[in-house]
Amino acid sequence: MTIKVNNKWGSDVEDKNKVQNMKKFFALLLVMCVLVAEVYPQTDFKKRFEDLRTRQKERYEKKRSEQQKKFDEFRRKQNERYVGQLRKRWKQYDAAETLEEKNIKRAQPIEYKEDSVSSKIRTESQDWFSMDVTSVLPTPTDTNATIQVDTNIIEIVEVDSVIVPIPELDTIVIVDTTRIQPDTIQVLPDTIPVLPDTMQVLLDTIPVLTDTVMSDSVSSVFVVNEDIIYLPEPEEQPQPMVPIVPLMQERDYVSVSLYGTLVSVAFPKEADLYLNSVDEMGIADLWEQIADTVVPSRFDITLTSCLKHREDMNLCDWAYLQLVQSVAQRRYGDTNEATIFASYIMAQSGYKIRLAYTEAYVYMLFASHHEIYRMSRYLLDGEYYYRVGGRGEHTCYISDVGYDKEQKLSLCITKEQMIDYELSDTISITSNKGWTLNFQTNMNLIYFYEDYPTGNLFGGEEYSKWLVGVNTPLDAVTKNTLYPQLKDSIHNLTHWEAVSNILNWVQTGFTYALDNEVWGSDRIFFADETLYYPNSDCEDRAILFSILVRDILGLDVILIYYDNPAHLAVAVHFPEVEKEGVYFTYNDKRYILCDPTYKGAPIGKQMPYYTLGQGRIIVID
Repeated sequence: MTIKVNNKWGSDVEDKNKVQNMKKFFALLLVMCVLVAEVYPQTDFKKRFEDLRTRQKERYEKKRSEQQKKFDEFRRKQNERYVGQLRKRWKQYDAAETLEEKNIKRAQPIEYKEDSVSSKIRTESQDWFSMDVTSVLPTPTDTNATIQVDTNIIEIVEVDSVIVPIPELDTIVIVDTTRIQPDTIQVLPDTIPVLPDTMQVLLDTIPVLTDTVMSDSVSSVFVVNEDIIYLPEPEEQPQPMVPIVPLMQERDYVSVSLYGTLVSVAFPKEADLYLNSVDEMGIADLWEQIADTVVPSRFDITLTSCLKHREDMNLCDWAYLQLVQSVAQRRYGDTNEATIFASYIMAQSGYKIRLAYTEAYVYMLFASHHEIYRMSRYLLDGEYYYRVGGRGEHTCYISDVGYDKEQKLSLCITKEQMIDYELSDTISITSNKGWTLNFQTNMNLIYFYEDYPTGNLFGGEEYSKWLVGVNTPLDAVTKNTLYPQLKDSIHNLTHWEAVSNILNWVQTGFTYALDNEVWGSDRIFFADETLYYPNSDCEDRAILFSILVRDILGLDVILIYYDNPAHLAVAVHFPEVEKEGVYFTYNDKRYILCDPTYKGAPIGKQMPYYTLGQGRIIVID
């Protein structure tokens, strides 16, 4: 029996198959139509986008070309003005007095002893701090002043004002009254040592002067210190007065070794220079020849090549000066032409440069943010300029003309100097607790630091000279060999325990020696140098310790400067603990004293040379 399916399209199964095939055909046709409709607009849109991008690029290139023409015109006018001023008569200047390091008395390192014996003020209350009086008390036989005691009033005669704590108050007060009403009176001996000048002390229990000594511990004391020293932020590196696009031209290359690093700098094919005479006209003619005041200078490829190396190698201003000098001398020898060419590159790089000449030689002078020690300088219009090199001359003819937007040279090093590695021998340093760390450093960097000048920031006085070292990062070689050991050694320790170990390692692992004894004059080490050389002093250790604590533990630190005798220490902020010890406050944070030169002293101990609150805070980044 055959079953047939009837519908409006047919009367059997074959008709049904035809219907299904027709549906598929129409569906496919519909899809193709849709695709065609979609693809055409997309293709048209892509073409329009490419055309638009091409037109925008052409407009940008045209605008940039027009802008660069304005830049080149600005430079041309600047160079013409500069050359014109060079031709005028230069003024004669005598060298100013060279800045020398002050010969100041420095604190000698001492070893911390828990039960050391010395004359101290002793009190019966834990809230009172122990104070070393051996340096302020004269001999007991001197009776020019006495303390008179009765049952109502204690009168202290001729006593210096001193900072002491009020019991139960977390503060320090300075008391200037001469009559004090205590709740209880303790009778003192009839004769006591004489205290110099005038000092008034507020107290609940009268301290007794005795030869016996309490524990050497110091109670937690809030030190009020209004004399906080803020060191300014390092200046941004100078830049050319306008963007520079060098000419397309054939070039040669001059290669120099910059502290073990091979550096190649581009020069034009035609790069010969010749100075006709050592005077205003001769120098101006050569400068005009280098600058090419009619068209962009052919030496722009040298200028941009030097600037590219400064960027790629993170060169600080002083390192960049060494590079430019080396390149100029490699190409032109130790000649006046080399000096003038180096001066041109530095001036076009944005540095504040002046030219000077004597009877036979031309010199480069540069302005600096720092007062540099032991370097010849000249005072021009109230500003010091430092002479690069010299042959003993003290009198020079100097041009006071400069470029727009010129900036002073800085001694600050804010980035790691990317110079090639020459690994030192393995250095091993062991603390008195048996904590040994082995590492290497980059000898090329050590050679670089040997030539590095030292100086104060203008107006910053003695303490500002530490700004350079404390903000200079350790070299990658040192970090890669030292830091993993440090991190492993303090793994799972609290911040307090970790800082204690690092502090003891710096205190006891290095040999103390004054710079004058080792180097013949004061010398501030960078942290890499402190790790490399066997001897160091307080400022070197403070700089190294502060960098290690910041890098390894990420804790905030400040420097503590004592000026009589001169001494540098560190204070560390421990956010999670408040233990006993001498501490300072800054920005509502407690910084506990850590002295890397006080051998064996735990956190919170201050050298007995100093009275409580004597240290001055130096804020660093």
